[in-house]
Amino acid sequence: MSAGRPGRRISAGVLIALAAAFLSGFPRPAPPAPDGGARPPASASHPADDGPVRGGTLKIATEAPVAGDPLGLEEAIVRPDPSWSLVYRGLVRLDGGRLVGDLARDVRIERAGETVVVRLRLDGARFDGGAPVTAADVRRSLSLYLSPFYTGAFRDHLSALEGSSAYRSRGDEAALAVAEEGDAVVLRARTPTALFFRALQAPIFPAAALPVPDGRAAVRAFAERIRAGEVPGTGPYRVAEAGPGRLVLVRAETPEGGAALLDRVEIATVEPGGTPEGADVLIRLRAGERPEGRWSEDRAPLPYVLFLAFDVRRTARELRQAAAHLDRTALAEALQAAGFRARPEAAYGPPGLWTEAADPGGGTARSAGRPVRETGGEKSNAGKGSADAGGSGALSLAYDRDHPFGAALAPAIVSALQASGWSIAGEGLPREAFYAKVMAGEGSPAFLWPLADPDVVGEWWRLHGTPHDVDRLGLNVMHFSDPVVDRALSAAYRAIPGTEDGAVLRQAFERIAAAAPLVPLVRPEAVVWVREGVHVGLPALGRRPLVERWWKAEKEGR
Repeated sequence: MSAGRPGRRISAGVLIALAAAFLSGFPRPAPPAPDGGARPPASASHPADDGPVRGGTLKIATEAPVAGDPLGLEEAIVRPDPSWSLVYRGLVRLDGGRLVGDLARDVRIERAGETVVVRLRLDGARFDGGAPVTAADVRRSLSLYLSPFYTGAFRDHLSALEGSSAYRSRGDEAALAVAEEGDAVVLRARTPTALFFRALQAPIFPAAALPVPDGRAAVRAFAERIRAGEVPGTGPYRVAEAGPGRLVLVRAETPEGGAALLDRVEIATVEPGGTPEGADVLIRLRAGERPEGRWSEDRAPLPYVLFLAFDVRRTARELRQAAAHLDRTALAEALQAAGFRARPEAAYGPPGLWTEAADPGGGTARSAGRPVRETGGEKSNAGKGSADAGGSGALSLAYDRDHPFGAALAPAIVSALQASGWSIAGEGLPREAFYAKVMAGEGSPAFLWPLADPDVVGEWWRLHGTPHDVDRLGLNVMHFSDPVVDRALSAAYRAIPGTEDGAVLRQAFERIAAAAPLVPLVRPEAVVWVREGVHVGLPALGRRPLVERWWKAEKEGR
């Protein structure tokens, strides 16, 4: 966001991640019609019952390129492309942050000293066409991601797999610790972190279709074969057409690939401004107008809980007071207008959205519910709504202007604080400049920090050749090196997924919530509005759906 601009325009885009949630019906296939015949197509917008929509074509318009990046070659963090995940699946997937099986019907993790054994029971997983998924397919697929010629994020995160160093240096694929035991594939990893398990979402391909990665050109040529639909997948859909500005997926031939609820998915690129403006639709709904056609609303919570963290190491008194005297109503309304909804039950710690700290100078932080004016003799900048306005105030909110959540939240927070009588300036920094400030402990007294992407910090830091512990570095900055919190989060980061000490984590997050002025914000909830048989994504930020949802409308008749 450039200085002086009131906010960042939220571009219209498609909520493909939401589409993936209801396009595939893992793990049960669609039931046949009662008479054993073909299922009749159901209405795509208003099915007769509350079950999923079956049959028909889903048409998606997007301003983003639709060719996609099925191998994640351009990604700096593990973030599987949601559209291609309908065609190619990984061994595991994340469900609201929880590790669950995908191709693997069962995932068992055992520890043997510093070595972790991951046992993945495939149990009949097959490629489109009927060929079973084997350990050889898994080994060859992982070797592609571990190749020195692969440039995406999967490579570094999978490097905990035993034998990866030998493979990279000598090309010895047999050295990779991937074995077949009955109907299970067994991986051996040395001191893996949570990022290793996230990287197991990498798509698995048939061994016979994979190239020998002897150069970057070979890897990119394989990506083109994927886009052309020449490589069998394991998802409920297969590629029927892929070209500039258009991707068409159709139901896969084999039911083992998962249950495809729809017959066809068409994704097309349109010119900027060619998709309906979601805010316009919602404004009309709020005013009681009835847009053409029938509209319904689909919702899906996103697995992110954000925190607004003030750096109290240098200006503790002023910032503690600022956090304690926030005008709750104004800030909550602004956050809701930015697309966020208070969901205190989704966060750890005691209920409630905002913290109230004791004034370090004595007494309570709030007086009769009225905000206290800024300290230090600063003049009020109330009424200035720009995220980058406010002059040299007592507070400065620094944020990563390239991060979708930070860029969306910062203007609302700054505006609400200014309206409450606080002098505050927004400081939108380029990503590298923001992380450099965070890592160096310099600069602005307040940071907007997204907990959802602690690994982004590590990825940026790794580029500069500095050893790091991804979570530990970022969280120490956030939590002011509280030893209890630090130990608990570091232990959770190193723990095998699902084995974290829940009691210790709860204690840590209670301390975070109580250690003013850390303010737990919200868990966003994405909303997609559906009209007739065409599902169109409303404004989204990058790949993370974020829709203004404070306008209320009845589902029926609007």
